[in-house]
Amino acid sequence: MKTQASPSQTNGRKTVGIWDIVAAAAVICAAAAAYFFMQSDENGPRTALVCADGQTVAEISLDRDGVYLIEDTDMELTVKNGGICVSHSDCPDKLCEKTGYIRGGSQSIVCLPNRVSVRIISDEAHDIDVVLN
Repeated sequence: MKTQASPSQTNGRKTVGIWDIVAAAAVICAAAAAYFFMQSDENGPRTALVCADGQTVAEISLDRDGVYLIEDTDMELTVKNGGICVSHSDCPDKLCEKTGYIRGGSQSIVCLPNRVSVRIISDEAHDIDVVLN
């Protein structure tokens, strides 16, 4: 008695169905949308806001590479390729240096011993995290 091959298998090979193509296209579209959404954060002018003891001590443009010293601390910030990092600090654990470069609005660098924080701000409205009334 001869058995018939199922529609999804012919000669031991699986065929690609229409729903497989639709699923693959949906995944590709979702990945492309996520990529373009993430890239939109880097379109506007971006600035690093440096705070020490709760007070803003510097606003550094991320458009120009350079090295910046923070007054009243032994900390050095480096701007390179649109990112900023702590390149030198006198704190004992060096966690702020280990953070590396930050480039996005949700990232920050904090040095607790020196009471310094660095975060990226931009003029874009979508960078607002919370609005309180």
